[in-house]
Amino acid sequence: MALLAGFAAAWVIYLLFTTSLNIVGYRDQSHGEKVSEAASSTEDQKDVKTSRHNLALWAVAAVAFLPVAPVLQVPYAESLNLVFLVWVLLLMMRKQYLLMMPVALLACLSRPVGVPLGATAGLWWFACLITEAKAQQQRRQRGEDQEGFESVFLRSLPQLGSALFICFCALIWPIYAWQITGRIDAYTATETAWRQGDLAPVAPWISQGIAYFGYFTILLFPLLIVGYAAFLASPLVKRVLASPIILWCACYGAYLLIFLNPQSSTFRLLLPLFPLMLPIVAISSSRAYRWLLIGSGALLQLVWVGWLWHWKQLPGGGDYPP
Repeated sequence: MALLAGFAAAWVIYLLFTTSLNIVGYRDQSHGEKVSEAASSTEDQKDVKTSRHNLALWAVAAVAFLPVAPVLQVPYAESLNLVFLVWVLLLMMRKQYLLMMPVALLACLSRPVGVPLGATAGLWWFACLITEAKAQQQRRQRGEDQEGFESVFLRSLPQLGSALFICFCALIWPIYAWQITGRIDAYTATETAWRQGDLAPVAPWISQGIAYFGYFTILLFPLLIVGYAAFLASPLVKRVLASPIILWCACYGAYLLIFLNPQSSTFRLLLPLFPLMLPIVAISSSRAYRWLLIGSGALLQLVWVGWLWHWKQLPGGGDYPP
């Protein structure tokens, strides 16, 4: 089942990447001059389509050979959740918001991605609303349209409804755990059992960082956050990733920062940030560079699995989970 889901995930990731490249109008820089001179020619359009296809395929290969990719071949929820998650992002980019709702439900039930996914959908609705409202205002100023903000808001209701539905889906497992156990905090109490303490946003990153790297963490931690935000806002990322995907990477990164307790599963939980492989692959069109990415990922798979296998046992016995 995990293998089949992994194959399905590869296909929808390819569709996600090609759709994103089409939305942002990606053009290989090596063909930029040629395309600008004769953009309407069939040959040049074919070259653009081929370059997007090739980049998407290389990026899918890079994702398939990520250091944590072995988890997609074992009975973990990652492979199935990845199918639903990518599908939701694909439908979001295509603005098929009603179709997105049942897929989002499956994504939220298969893994706890509802909070960042709901935040992504909500922020994307707000961004679309503001963009459309500004365009509507400009049309009114030119006398082309007399509709007001109310009509713009009404047209956005299906998108808003889908965002609110995803937020509700994020609460399904906590509500279910509350109903079964009688404890309103049953879900979070179970999730925080690993850290032997209450939910403390951000704090585990600081404490674990100090434990492993000393007080240098206090300086390094904010630099990493700023660096990640700068990377998402960089021209490199905007050149290949559509806005909903960038929003997802931002929201999921914030979710991990606030709620995750760093431990042996941290690398596995970074898998939903797979879209970032597209701009990384797009840094260079060199085959040597791209093969180096894939080869490095394959080598690091051995390192990651070996690290988990040979690391010290849990206090109560047994191995740390991947």
